[in-house]
Amino acid sequence: MCGAKRKDTREVSEFFFEARGHKRVSSSSLVPDDPTLL
Repeated sequence: MCGAKRKDTREVSEFFFEARGHKRVSSSSLVPDDPTLL
């Protein structure tokens, strides 16, 4: 149940910003090919 709420919250917030002219961009690493987690 908690996972569904999290997904719904994310979708609502993404819709909110897209409706105001923001563009959705896929996540990516700041440092390409960096094997570390940080």
